Amino acid sequence: MESAILEPYEKLISVTILGKVHQVPENNTLLRILQHMRLELAYTKYCWNGDCRNCAFRYVSRRTGKEVEALGCQIRLFNGMTIVALPEGVSIESPAGASQPAATGATLNAPDLPKTGTGG
Repeated sequence: MESAILEPYEKLISVTILGKVHQVPENNTLLRILQHMRLELAYTKYCWNGDCRNCAFRYVSRRTGKEVEALGCQIRLFNGMTIVALPEGVSIESPAGASQPAATGATLNAPDLPKTGTGG
């Protein structure tokens, strides 16, 4: 069974989101990872092709060490990435009493979203 949300991946990578380390599937954009985290995204808010810029977020550049802005629909997350600001209106904290992987800090490889291989 393949995931309709994620791009194919072979392994999990470590990404720090707002100070908390998460293990997420490689080869995926921020918006795909947020879907994988089961966050309620307003799908009509995002164009998914970069035109609207509603998915803009900030991360620390590997090259310069400075914060830069990128589009969550276009840039693929990389191992060791530090995200310092999510798109406007997106929060990875769950409401009180709710149980979500992002709130518990659990590995975000949900059992019903299996990893898919690219090697056939």
